[in-house]
This record gives sequence, C-alpha cells and structure tokens, in this order.
Amino acid sequence: MPQQPPPLRKRNFLPLAVSAFVYPGTGQCMQGRWAVGLFFAVGFTAAFLALVMCTFWPPLYNYFFVTLQLGELGVAPLSYDARKILGSLALTVLLYLWNAADAYWRSRRPPAPPT
Repeated sequence: MPQQPPPLRKRNFLPLAVSAFVYPGTGQCMQGRWAVGLFFAVGFTAAFLALVMCTFWPPLYNYFFVTLQLGELGVAPLSYDARKILGSLALTVLLYLWNAADAYWRSRRPPAPPT
C-alpha cells in the first residue's frame, strides 16, 4: 500500500504573531529553527542599531562634544547623510518583513517525518 504524503497543516498564525510583535526571530525559534531565528534576531538588532546611530549620533556629537565642551555656539552642525539613514531604514524594514513572511510561510509546511 503506497504511503500518502502527510496533509498540509492549517496555517498557524502564532509564529507570525510572535515574530511580528515580540521580537524578530522568536517565531522561527518557536518552530525549532534556532539558527534562522538567531540570524533574524542578530540581523535586525544590528540594522536597527545602525539606523539609530546614523540618525541620532551627528546632532548628539555636535551638541555634547562641540558645543558644551568647547563652548563654541557658532560651530556648524555635522551634516546628516540621508543615504546612510535611508539605507539603514530600508535594511531594517526588509529584515523585519522577511522575518514575518518566513515565519508565516514555514508554519504551513508538513512536519518532518520521524527518522
């Protein structure tokens, strides 16, 4: 008698919800995919920290290190590099959406056959 393939599971939205609302990568860890979950968690954290540094470091540096320490109020502010900010933002959003889509797509796959 030929074996039938295991039926597809109904979509489980819990990994998607956890990855989207708790922290990226946690939904993959719930599914037992620890390496992928760690990749998304570390990648999202690094991209988010790069976004924060590109956005907030120049004015903080200018205010705290130049204005307060040197007392020079007429110092020109450090310029923002919009490409760095937009690049970091795009990478952060891409990793977040990829993480949520991966958790959603992988929740439907049939479980691996026991070995």
